[in-house]
Amino acid sequence: MSDRAGLARMQRLFWQLIAAPEGAASGVAALPPGDRDDALAMIRARAGMSAVERLDVYANMYFFRILDVLKEGYPVLLSLLGDDAFHNLVTDYLLQNPSRHWSLRGVGERLPQYLRTHPAGSAAPHLADVAALEWALHEAFDAADATPLRAEDLAALAPEAWAELVLVPDPALRLLDLATPASRLWQDVKAGLVVTPPERGRHPVRVWRREMRVFHKEIGPLEHQALALVARGLPFAEVCARLSGAAGDPQEAATAVVGLLRVWLADGILCAPARR
Repeated sequence: MSDRAGLARMQRLFWQLIAAPEGAASGVAALPPGDRDDALAMIRARAGMSAVERLDVYANMYFFRILDVLKEGYPVLLSLLGDDAFHNLVTDYLLQNPSRHWSLRGVGERLPQYLRTHPAGSAAPHLADVAALEWALHEAFDAADATPLRAEDLAALAPEAWAELVLVPDPALRLLDLATPASRLWQDVKAGLVVTPPERGRHPVRVWRREMRVFHKEIGPLEHQALALVARGLPFAEVCARLSGAAGDPQEAATAVVGLLRVWLADGILCAPARR
């Protein structure tokens, strides 16, 4: 075996042991005999501490580093759950969703969905919605930059060009269709207010970034539907036609979308338009 292949094998074994869900001892026991001997040979025993116990030191450091990352990524969820419940949630989550990438950036990606079936989320459904909002904020902050669409760009269009106009959402835009008022709950927690479990309903939210700041707010069903159609790449005329049932008729829908356009332009959630 070449030095490079040998190093890669030892790195793989070391990662398996420190990431073993039930600790280094169970990870060592699960290895084939040859790998087990080589893995134990990596860590020398010291007075009062076996090789496995020393491996557990690394395993604990690995877990608590992930825990810290998730605390940073889900600060409001942490506040709602408390330290102990959050620790237990992360432990359960990592047993089923271990990190499989060298970067910890995406380690919390599946936490909102996991929380929907976890006992903590089943007892308090707003927790999963808050988690979904916090992950969307994280994604929006990291999204690619784009040049915002300006009102002057639209003003320069000929009237006949509007029907085929395709509006392009900013890469940072995220749409959430939530069952609880997570956007308000998030703001209440940040303001230090007491949060009581809300009633379920429909609470669409959009998340966007302007310059280096990320924003979110609950929006109406019409705006949510309009943005969902825009995100699908439908031309302006088709967006208006599909909204006509909600707004009353195509002319009212077009008027409503124009009103929304003003808001979207002010918030900077659209990029330069494309033509079909």
